[in-house]
Amino acid sequence: MQCQDEAGRLWDVVWLLACAIRRGGNGAEVRFGVHVRNDNRERTPPLVRLKAVCGPGDQGEPVVTVMLPDEGASCHDAD
Repeated sequence: MQCQDEAGRLWDVVWLLACAIRRGGNGAEVRFGVHVRNDNRERTPPLVRLKAVCGPGDQGEPVVTVMLPDEGASCHDAD
């Protein structure tokens, strides 16, 4: 596959997460999507839906975890 690497994909995910937060993320959970190309075909890549949850880390520091929508605990399960 051309022009694809882990650093570039990570940048795309983090950038689109930041855009989703700026658009109106006002809670501990934000849902967003990323088009992911897995081949060199000339078409729009499929949309992968993701969610990011912000919660406390081991020392109480803020931690953002990005996952598929059906993975992990939602922010409401942290109680």
